[in-house]
Amino acid sequence: MPTRPQIVACARTYIGTHFAHQGRLKGVGLDCVGLPLCVAGELGLKSTEGQSINGDMNRHYSPQPTGDFVHQMCAKYLVRKGVSAMQPGDVLTLRIETAACHVAIVGDSPEGLTLIHAYSGGAEKVVEHRIDDRWHKRIVGCFSFPEVVEE
Repeated sequence: MPTRPQIVACARTYIGTHFAHQGRLKGVGLDCVGLPLCVAGELGLKSTEGQSINGDMNRHYSPQPTGDFVHQMCAKYLVRKGVSAMQPGDVLTLRIETAACHVAIVGDSPEGLTLIHAYSGGAEKVVEHRIDDRWHKRIVGCFSFPEVVEE
């Protein structure tokens, strides 16, 4: 089973991949939902229900996110934990405008925790940056992959 550093290292291999709605291909196109799904698929992770998590899941959503669908799917397939307990390798759901419709993987750096995510509102690609106050205020939920190995 993968460790938290392996999850972060895998997520970082997607940095620079262009944003594409429902994209699921490293180096070609990826959206925010695709990043944790593809990372989980590469690492062979399973959901709380024992099914494989991969890029073929959850392809039925609109280009303009609405509602808390992303948050609800994380709550269904991953292990919920308190935001104050977030660690590298966790998955965060974030509010964009009014809904929890964005998702990112937590990374780390010497300056603190980071977000690794496919973001169409900025660089329009997978990026990593520090979780500053602006992003921290957007966090709605924190989840771990069920099979992550704690070190």
